[in-house]
Amino acid sequence: MKKKLFSLVLVLALCMGLTVNASAESAPSFGADTWAAGTQYFLDGIDSRKNPDAFCQATGLILTQHQEEVYSPLSGLPFSYNRCGLKNATGNLVFPENFYRFEYIGENRIVGYQYDFTSNASGWPLTLTGVYSTSGNVLLPLAEIELRYADDTKQNFLVSKSSEVMVGETGDPDDLMTTQFLNRLYGLYDWNFNEILPMEYHSIDYMGDGYYRVRKGMKNLNAENINDKLIFDAGVYKYGTGIIISCQRNLSVSYLGSDMFRVGVSPFCYGAIDGNGKQVLPFVYAGIRDYYDGYFSVSLFRNAWSRQLALQTDSPSAKYHFMGCDLSDSGAYLTMGIVDRNGNALSSFDHEEATISQNGTVKLGMWNGELGWVWPLGNSGFFSTYKFWGKKYDYETIPATELTLTGKNVSDLLRERGVAVSNTTNLPTAVGGFTDVKSNDYFTDAVLWAVEKNITSGTSATTFSPGATCSKAQILTFLWRANGSPEPTAANPFTDIKPADYFYKAALWAAEKGLVSGSAFGANTDCTRAMTVEYLWKAAGSPTPSAKASFTDVPANADYAQAVAWAVENKITSGTGGGNFSPAATCTRGQIVTFLYRAMGK
Repeated sequence: MKKKLFSLVLVLALCMGLTVNASAESAPSFGADTWAAGTQYFLDGIDSRKNPDAFCQATGLILTQHQEEVYSPLSGLPFSYNRCGLKNATGNLVFPENFYRFEYIGENRIVGYQYDFTSNASGWPLTLTGVYSTSGNVLLPLAEIELRYADDTKQNFLVSKSSEVMVGETGDPDDLMTTQFLNRLYGLYDWNFNEILPMEYHSIDYMGDGYYRVRKGMKNLNAENINDKLIFDAGVYKYGTGIIISCQRNLSVSYLGSDMFRVGVSPFCYGAIDGNGKQVLPFVYAGIRDYYDGYFSVSLFRNAWSRQLALQTDSPSAKYHFMGCDLSDSGAYLTMGIVDRNGNALSSFDHEEATISQNGTVKLGMWNGELGWVWPLGNSGFFSTYKFWGKKYDYETIPATELTLTGKNVSDLLRERGVAVSNTTNLPTAVGGFTDVKSNDYFTDAVLWAVEKNITSGTSATTFSPGATCSKAQILTFLWRANGSPEPTAANPFTDIKPADYFYKAALWAAEKGLVSGSAFGANTDCTRAMTVEYLWKAAGSPTPSAKASFTDVPANADYAQAVAWAVENKITSGTGGGNFSPAATCTRGQIVTFLYRAMGK
């Protein structure tokens, strides 16, 4: 109950933009994700309503306004407000009186806000936001968006819009809280409102030194624990460089400073990656707390039994390790020490606390047998009330530069403790220039082949979108290109396509080959597994398979039955499990290129 209450408060705090002290002294221990990325940088310009004289002086424009009462066309409710416009010094209209307020944010930039009374059935108007130059040029068109600074430089912007996630769709109050993270999509824009990152992330948080944590989320409605209701793909964007850590499922990322990141791939399994995206420490550590000039404070399991207990849901370490708080009254499951970039131990690992401050001071703590109040999130501000009865430590302080090698490395220590780390020690890397195609994905070879053969070039310069549903037009275009992009010779039999369509020649070729028929092509029809194997089979000349398909959901008299049997015989697919082929299931882009690769690329 205590954990759930704390989690609810934490979600509330993050939704309200409150931040948590994450200093070296109070940061969560054992590799937990610090919440320094929770800061929100709201616009703080000169408001035309609050300070009209200062606004006019700063912009050199003249504010015009009149009171108006509007009746909502949807609800019939009255709404009274000042309609504002702007004129220049010569009296020429620059902004019509369609706005309810303006905000000057500097360097000839004005944010304009309008009401939309036509889209909200409740009767309350929606706010439309746009950005303009003081001469009236549109930099960001009016839309139902929110705008704030992306970082403390106030030169970049986060632009967000509502997403299609339904808030509280299960009726669970925990679900209502968690979906607050998913009901908006964010993009990153520069001062001139050129897109840096597309508006497809559920959060973009500034971590410092030009680094942003980017996350894409989804809801896990089957989870009972509030901490498991959100599933995130997390990564890191470096300003001026690009994505340096690709978004990956359940990755926890926090910035240690000095171009170093702590990255977790599963509970109690952390490594370190630098600002160039290069892995520095493998994922064998139970936690990584601090970094300074080549030195890391890290934690390891005391023994295999400790690891087993710590991974149990109800253990004190599993509950509170992310807050750096040991509530047990016995030896900690984890011990801490100092290692260098090569994993060489620079201290003993008999300590229960080890920190490195940004001035290079190492503090090694041993439990003195006493218990008392501890504030794992800092003892000031909003979270000062979250204190726990935990261990007290005696500390030894030493400069990091005076540490010497102990003759052991982390592999030696893990072996001595009998701790086997089953997780991969390296983070899968992006391949083919696509941030969403990893080296360990089942479709990786297929994507590389498809790009090399000019079958597809992805959905953007950096994305392939392997999880996106594939349309009929897309798969037939892929298949046409895989067959050498032959020129069609017959007339267009379809009424719903035109020569300007990217798939026009592919559609005509598919009709010539007997892959499709009829007068309507249906370009945007979702491609199913049955359609896919049938297209491949017909393109191969409709060969007769040596045996029938043995799937329970593929009738012997189905039009696609021979195609399915042929695809299984040629190891293009083996079904979806449980004796099923799932012929009506839609195919993703990753699945389609995999089928193509197996049919034509090997």
